[in-house]
Amino acid sequence: MVLNSRSGASSRGDLPAVLERVLGAAGQKYELVPTTSGLDAAARRAAELAEREQGVIVAAGGDGTIRCVAEQALRVRGPLGIIPQGTNNITGRTWDIPLEAEAAVEALLNSRVRRVQVGRVNGLVFLVNASLGLYPELLEEREQFKQRFGRKRSVGLLAALVTLMRHHRHLVLDSEHEAGRELIEAATLFVGNNAMQFEDVGLPEAEDVQRGKLAAVFAKPVGRLHRLGLFARGLVGKLAGDSALHDFAFEQLIVRPRRGHKPTLKVALDGEIMRLAPPLKFSVAPEPLLLLTPAGG
Repeated sequence: MVLNSRSGASSRGDLPAVLERVLGAAGQKYELVPTTSGLDAAARRAAELAEREQGVIVAAGGDGTIRCVAEQALRVRGPLGIIPQGTNNITGRTWDIPLEAEAAVEALLNSRVRRVQVGRVNGLVFLVNASLGLYPELLEEREQFKQRFGRKRSVGLLAALVTLMRHHRHLVLDSEHEAGRELIEAATLFVGNNAMQFEDVGLPEAEDVQRGKLAAVFAKPVGRLHRLGLFARGLVGKLAGDSALHDFAFEQLIVRPRRGHKPTLKVALDGEIMRLAPPLKFSVAPEPLLLLTPAGG
């Protein structure tokens, strides 16, 4: 079990004490893998232990932590359990995993395996979404705001408004997918692997994701008022049909920046920022994730 103490909800309770109480009462053996040497190293170590002991890997943290541990679970083809401990907990909410720690641990003891679609970009996996351009900038500034003012939803909304009001550099992207090739000027590119996110903002690609595809949303450069309007429409689930959006489902998408780019691009995977070298190659991973979900769900 990998417990990321830096996740957004880590201060809500003493998870180690909950584990000892619930799993101890059930006679269930477990081992906590510390993240002192980094999350990637801890995830790899947990996967190796689970493979050797014929056990399961558990990620306790936010969506970024879950993504990192899921990557290792896929590598050893082992099942993954999650205890949502983040700010948004999109993965947990998608699969009806309790957000309260004790209930989530109890759900692990009475779970079933579901085969869950995984997105992939340049060999790295994502469960929720991948993005570049304005969206990663928004995520970075939101995190800075939350570190200063607390992890409330209102703080995240304020950070988003501040980011949207600023001038941002646009991307010129050469996009290639099964429907053809096109040159697109965009403020941001969002690639989704989570139907619930598309449903929440009112985009029709939710059904395509449920049918085994990924979905891309290119947001074209617009003025500040239009950006704020997009933000407001997304909050109420009314994004479909906006002239600033170019959205479609795909099986494989290759994106290349056409001018003035650095050797690497800033990309957000499930909320975690990293730099990847272009071209960016998006696709559905060939193997599904074996996710432990509540048996009654």
